[in-house]
Amino acid sequence: MPRIKHIIWPLLLLCQLSLLAQQVDSLNKVSPVQLQGSLSVGSFVYHSTRENNPLQPFGYSLNANAQLRIHKWYIPISAALNQQGSSLSTPFNRIGVSPTYKSLRLHLGHTNLNWSPFLLNGATVLGAGAEWTPKSIRMGILHGRLLNRPRFIGNGPQLPTYRRNFRAYKVGLGTDQSYLDFMLVKGRDDISSLSEEPDSVLAAIPAQENVGIGMDSRFSFAKDRLVLKTDLALSIFTEDLRFDTLRVENNDFARWVLDNVIPANASSNATYAGEAELQWRSRNFSLAGTYRRVMPEFQSFGANYLLTDLEAITLNPSWQLLDGKLILGGSLGVQYNNLDDRLLAKTKRNIGGLDINLIPAPHWGVALQYSNFSFNQQVLLDSLRQDSFVIDQINNNITLAPHYSIIRDDLQQHFFLNLNYQGFRDEAVFNELSTDNDLFLANLNYMLYMTPLRTSITAGVNYLRFSSETINQKQFGLQIGARKALLDDKLKLSMNGQWVKSRNEQFMANNLMLRFGCSYRTSKMSTLTLNSFWQSSDNLIGQYTDLRAQISYRWRW
Repeated sequence: MPRIKHIIWPLLLLCQLSLLAQQVDSLNKVSPVQLQGSLSVGSFVYHSTRENNPLQPFGYSLNANAQLRIHKWYIPISAALNQQGSSLSTPFNRIGVSPTYKSLRLHLGHTNLNWSPFLLNGATVLGAGAEWTPKSIRMGILHGRLLNRPRFIGNGPQLPTYRRNFRAYKVGLGTDQSYLDFMLVKGRDDISSLSEEPDSVLAAIPAQENVGIGMDSRFSFAKDRLVLKTDLALSIFTEDLRFDTLRVENNDFARWVLDNVIPANASSNATYAGEAELQWRSRNFSLAGTYRRVMPEFQSFGANYLLTDLEAITLNPSWQLLDGKLILGGSLGVQYNNLDDRLLAKTKRNIGGLDINLIPAPHWGVALQYSNFSFNQQVLLDSLRQDSFVIDQINNNITLAPHYSIIRDDLQQHFFLNLNYQGFRDEAVFNELSTDNDLFLANLNYMLYMTPLRTSITAGVNYLRFSSETINQKQFGLQIGARKALLDDKLKLSMNGQWVKSRNEQFMANNLMLRFGCSYRTSKMSTLTLNSFWQSSDNLIGQYTDLRAQISYRWRW
């Protein structure tokens, strides 16, 4: 219950500030204090005939978003509370504000910043920071606690995590169009934060440290038609702080760096990553070339996910012809791995694609997309077949999507057709079992909107066929839906139904789903919403039904 108070008191403060803003507004035509935002509260119930229910039978949610303006200060505020279980003792909540005044912006609470795609890109930090951009100066600072990633022992329970302290600094020159930024990030696990855990648990949780140095730049030329953008990063990652720190006796500067900046040890590893893009844009033509290289084992506390051991070169042209009625686009590239020659095999992947969009008239058009991906792996250490290919695969993808519309003042009709084929071929001659497969998808959709009746109707049919040496599966489905607005659009009703049938040589499955939605605008600033979902399924798992109903109320001020 004490955690709920951490959510309630900001909401009460928002309400008090809202009343204060209304009182000040009654005294002055232009109020120095304004508050805008929304508050929503909801709950759901769930019932299923399955043996293991995927959801709890009851849940709730409370969300608040607001922006407070005090003179020239803009302070966004957000709060959230929801329940992932049946107990009220385990809520999840995050609160963060980022007030802005002219060229100064503060960050308080939970913050997500994107300074570099390799060093600081979306990681959540609980702390305080600031960004200051007066004229051509670009500065930033962030201190706090980085939310550590969970650890598990196999499929067992989650292990405790260290308190991870994090700092980030940025300094640069320029504007959003042309700039040069340098940054330093440093994160370190606090070993004392798990001092109460037994040694058997601590042995499976190594304390880590990360120091990263980066440079980001963007330069535009020829009236912003030619743009060069680069992102470079060097990361020194220490897997376990319990190792002895390296010592350098003959170099005073290196000894100072190891003692004060990067206390590296035998588990430390220095890697780099970078990306450069050169783009030319004119009225009817654009061309972009990108080179990306991320070394193996590159890690950064501030980047949630990175695909490592990758070198990629891509080229993306685009043309507009016939006064924009015909748009041609494409992509061509190649990817490699095993950049440090430590693996026994080197993989190469070729990428090619073509996009054609033809819109000769407002009521009809057609889009065509084609892509080809080839993937091969070459053995580097093979005494029997030197330089032979053990993996040689090709993936083709073709999509055709025409559309046609009939538009009148009182009625609109739209037809959409989507045809997609995906083919996979394994050209390796040493594979005993063929992995070739084909996938065909077809979707036909229709939408009718009757303006005087405020009513729309949708219908569709889809077909899927997948075939390989071991599986031949077909799927057929129908869907229909309707929407209706009543009482001068205050009341809106919606209903959707879908039926899907799948079959192959071993089984046949049927799924029927129905959805119903109702929203009523109780006032100009509030809305009451009710949604329900029912599903009946008969497949390999068994026969079961699911029922879920949710109600929510949203108030805007």
